[in-house]
Amino acid sequence: VNEVKRRNIDVIDKTMITNLIYYNGKVIGAMGLNLEDKSFIVFKAKSTILATGGAGQLYPATTNPQSSTGDGIAMALRIGAELIDMEFIQFRACIIYPEELKGETLPLDGLVYIGGRFYNAYCERYMKKYFPDKAENVTRDLIAIYAYKEIKAGRGTIHGGIYNDLSGVPENELKRFKRFLKKCEEIGLDPRWQPIEWKPGAHYLIGGIRINEKCETNIEGLYACGEVTGGIHGANRLAGNALADIIVFGARAGKYAAQKAKTMKTITIEDKEYIVREKRRIHNVIEKNSGKITPLNLMRKIQELMDNYVGVVRTENELKKALNEIENLKLNIIPQMYIPNMNSINNIKLALEIYNLIDVAKIITIAALTRTESRGSHYREDYPKRNENWLRNIVIKQINNKLEIKTSNIIKIWYFHWILFALWIFVNNFITFPIGKS
Repeated sequence: VNEVKRRNIDVIDKTMITNLIYYNGKVIGAMGLNLEDKSFIVFKAKSTILATGGAGQLYPATTNPQSSTGDGIAMALRIGAELIDMEFIQFRACIIYPEELKGETLPLDGLVYIGGRFYNAYCERYMKKYFPDKAENVTRDLIAIYAYKEIKAGRGTIHGGIYNDLSGVPENELKRFKRFLKKCEEIGLDPRWQPIEWKPGAHYLIGGIRINEKCETNIEGLYACGEVTGGIHGANRLAGNALADIIVFGARAGKYAAQKAKTMKTITIEDKEYIVREKRRIHNVIEKNSGKITPLNLMRKIQELMDNYVGVVRTENELKKALNEIENLKLNIIPQMYIPNMNSINNIKLALEIYNLIDVAKIITIAALTRTESRGSHYREDYPKRNENWLRNIVIKQINNKLEIKTSNIIKIWYFHWILFALWIFVNNFITFPIGKS
């Protein structure tokens, strides 16, 4: 932020980008809406970078902010950009009660390595029946899977979760988590003896837009970086790698997008009808003040659908149910959506985001149905084991409103090559991020 201010870079705030400007096989800008005065806005650009994050709001429990609605992924999909690894979603322990802590993560996944314990509604320490020796002290994906199974089997709490009991954590260890303890104190909760309710919440979308080492997509003029991209983290992101991702690929996206822009002449938008159609579409959405369902209720329907059928544990039957319901929502329910309060910025924004959420939900479901194995953060109860024939990426793109699904070989890089790759990235970005400066 300080660097943007120092360079006097214009920031267009309170504006939602709704679609990219795609002409003659290239992205030449973007279109959107000023959420305050509802004016339509067009940006011409020699290079465009998508850095819009993930899609955690597809699920009722998520650690993500409200803006994580898959906007960049949906916009890229509409113009034929390739999406990769969309079946891989990382879930982690997400507080659901008390309400004031909703969306927070448990400190270090429940402090299970120093005395934290998990209990179901019957006060059973359920992880012991799945892992008699390790109990809760297993990997994050296994914590999510077995909590989900307990909840779905009807052994969840009244709020639909599992209890985290921190009474066994030494007080000197618990005191290290000052921010968490302060929040608990503010709402009158004492985690030393009062349990906290949680359930697996959407934490990180591992899949996204396919990019190369220059952050280029398969569409000329379009770049992407951060959680909106896929293919960076394999099947299960390691803790801390999201930060490494945005630092490395954020810098590279900016670098190569700028280099591309310098080689181009002034952008002219010849197909004005393309822009007129988008303006008409936006205003048809935001000016509809009567109907049968609000954006908020529609979002809850999508979240419930994804939680029930495309959550931590997946099966063929449930994924097919999800696809049918997604198609029904898209064809029959979304057209009945209206905005109850036309002066609410949040209502207007959410109404436009619904179209992105439903498109991304469909792609995730199709990818999860396609991968008939369990790997990393993707768990199929009907295919619980890893299948080495599936050591491949699933790539999906949309051409003329039809989805094309293919698989591609993974890029195998041995340890020595990883070292060379890391050194190469460091040298290439040394000028951008000098040592000793933030």
